[in-house]
Amino acid sequence: MSDPRIALLDEAAGADGADAFALAKRLDSTEVIVRIDQKQAAVGLSLVNLVARLIPNVRVDAVTTPVAIAPFGHGPLTELARRVTNAARPGPGRPVQGSYVIDVGLGRPHADLYVAADEWSLVLSPVPIAETPEHSSRGPASVAASALATGEIIRRVLPELPGVRLSDPFHWNLVDYRTRPAGTSIPNVHVDATLFGAGSVGSSLTYALLIGAAHGRITAVDADSLRSRNKLRYPLWIDPASGKKVAWLASFSSDRLQIIPAPMTASAWIDAADAVEVAVAAVDNGPARRDIVDLLARTTLNAGVDGLQMHVATHHLADGFACVYCPYVDLADPADETDVYVELTGLSAERVARLLGDEILTAEDIGVMRKAGRLRADDNLIGGRIIDLARDHLYAQATAKIGVTTLAVSAPHVSAMAGALLAAELLKISARSEHVVDRRVDVDCSGYPTGFTSRPLVDRSGRCLCHHPVRQRLYRDRWS
Repeated sequence: MSDPRIALLDEAAGADGADAFALAKRLDSTEVIVRIDQKQAAVGLSLVNLVARLIPNVRVDAVTTPVAIAPFGHGPLTELARRVTNAARPGPGRPVQGSYVIDVGLGRPHADLYVAADEWSLVLSPVPIAETPEHSSRGPASVAASALATGEIIRRVLPELPGVRLSDPFHWNLVDYRTRPAGTSIPNVHVDATLFGAGSVGSSLTYALLIGAAHGRITAVDADSLRSRNKLRYPLWIDPASGKKVAWLASFSSDRLQIIPAPMTASAWIDAADAVEVAVAAVDNGPARRDIVDLLARTTLNAGVDGLQMHVATHHLADGFACVYCPYVDLADPADETDVYVELTGLSAERVARLLGDEILTAEDIGVMRKAGRLRADDNLIGGRIIDLARDHLYAQATAKIGVTTLAVSAPHVSAMAGALLAAELLKISARSEHVVDRRVDVDCSGYPTGFTSRPLVDRSGRCLCHHPVRQRLYRDRWS
């Protein structure tokens, strides 16, 4: 079978695709009913958008009062939810065999999950929420709440997935990441940043800024084009789109938030760049982060995703803590990377070495991989990069053993969560808040945030670029 939501990671003896088909049937025959209060419209629409990418039978119970929430548009809440559902879902559903009810801000009885958020705090509960947030839900917490709720529903529909299930009310905030309401807020000030990477995480940052009614300017740097297979992991991809990723992002510009496209590689943009106060690394590989070090931005935000685990961190240079590249310094034999891709693709070591340089995948490469049994269908990889193959195996997917087959299910809520945390940190940096994360917050989306942050130290091997005395001196001179 060919279902963009599901990938086969291995096939045990006797596996013939029946387990993947059964999993798809389970997703398609589940119904999710979302009850939305008008004050929580941003949370509700984001939740519908994320859930419908996996579970096509989404039904909304809401008032017909008009709302205006970018990027969903303006109109009656029920109509916007219906349009988002139809646009997000990958295909038609099947006859319903089981239902889950999510209550977003109403607190009516007989729901399986209750969700609510204000600008910076959120709550999820298996029972009606005693005190629904009174403030507007337009802030980074609205997307974070929708991401956590989506993860909870997926785990209920697919009990084979590992992770924690909600048993008691859970509070969390994006000010200090403690498991409690924030108790304070961050002013919605003008943001100005350079975003490297317009893929699932970079576009999710834009998604969270739009839903949070942020204002300012984002320069988006990325040379890649949109590919249809990416749509499930791009929460911002609602309407039909094609072409360069940054041009697509720029189409969401408004009087509030200006998005300036730069369709080029990070290294090419950095070579001609002036001083940048805030850079955001939403890239998917170590070499791109290495290039970003040479930008010498005053503050660099970085997001990393691996399966259901993600982190967001702030970085400076020459301060004793990790720079944006320190966690990605490769201490292994460089030949190991080639060997990994040879095994993954079936291509020769010589061809892999060229692809790890600056060459792109050709139709001939795709033919070799299909013949070697590494690809089961047209993955739309012609013209892409070899690292896309590894990313598709690891990036924003939930893995479980279904029957005798190990399957990976697309997890769009992971990218959405990374975007929400990047948006929160960008807003805090712009407001010069004392609550900017020091230095890193990790979230395992197979469960719930722990409330802890960490302070990774500088690379100890001495191989990271941030050890170079010239870079350290230039950084200090620029930002003293």
